[in-house]
This record gives sequence, C-alpha cells and structure tokens, in this order.
Amino acid sequence: MSSTRRKAIPPPYADGMGDMTTTAWPEAGRVLIAELAAAPGRLCLIVGDPKEAEELLGLLGADLGLVGASVGSLVAAFEEPPDADECEELLNRYDLLVDLDVLMWPDLGTNPAALLRRLARRRPRIAFWPGDIRGQAAIYSEPGRPDHHDFALTDAVVLHPRKRAFPDELPYTVERIAP
Repeated sequence: MSSTRRKAIPPPYADGMGDMTTTAWPEAGRVLIAELAAAPGRLCLIVGDPKEAEELLGLLGADLGLVGASVGSLVAAFEEPPDADECEELLNRYDLLVDLDVLMWPDLGTNPAALLRRLARRRPRIAFWPGDIRGQAAIYSEPGRPDHHDFALTDAVVLHPRKRAFPDELPYTVERIAP
C-alpha cells in the first residue's frame, strides 16, 4: 500500500486571522467567548460603523445568548450620577455593552478603560467602542475637550464588523493587541 500525500485544502472563508476563521459562525463566536473566559480582564471591543456594529451585536445576542444593555439608558435612570462602583455593579449583569459615551462624561468620574477591564475580569464582555482605535490606542473625542479619553490598549481583541454573504460566515474580522 503506497502512501500518497494529500494536498491541504484551505479552510472556507479563511482570511489569515488565525484559528477562528477556520470555524464557521456561530461556533467561531463560541470560540471567541471561550478565549475571553480563559483570559480574565481581556478587553473585547467592537469598532466601526454603528449600524454594522448593531447588526453584529444582534447576532452575538441571538446566536450566542449574550445579554446586552445601553449603558447610557441605565446611567440616565439615576437621579444623581452613579460613582464608579455603582456603575460596575449596574453593568455587571450584561455581556454586551453599547452607548458607552456616558462613561466619558467628566461628571461621572469613571475611567472607562479600567471599568471595562474590571467587568471583563468577572466574565467575558464585548463593548461597542464609540470612538476610534488607532494602532494600539482607544481614543474618544478630541484633545482639549473635557470628555477626551486616550488610553493604550493591551491584551485586547478588536472586532471589526463585516458584511457576510452566507449565514455561516464570520460577521467580523479580528484584530488582536498583545498584552
């Protein structure tokens, strides 16, 4: 019996992003959540067009059973701005976080990056970042404005929403920022 080498067949939809691209959706989403669970404190941020991010968040909720919340709506329900500990407790029950702009308000006195990192230490969280990510920095607003934030990203996963032609394609591309 002769042994012949089989030619490797590239995985479907591979785009060079690592193991997650060889797995179809929604299993790739489960792999992402397992990765985040195995690395407590690892940030997972969605950046990009808000409408595309909304679609991605909808898929994460529907297909993976993740529960989302509007941070702005939750904080607005308080008569007085909640402190950092109250914000953390308020957001603790949610997996997907949107409308983070309120966390940037100076009156709130919250460090958004530290808050997201503390929440991620408890269990995986995915947040839609309302600003830009440039290189290894998460930026919100403009320098000189009271709501400006610019912090270095380390140990983070950044998801960029993307259109898909088929339901088993990944609805995002992944960018990893090393610890």
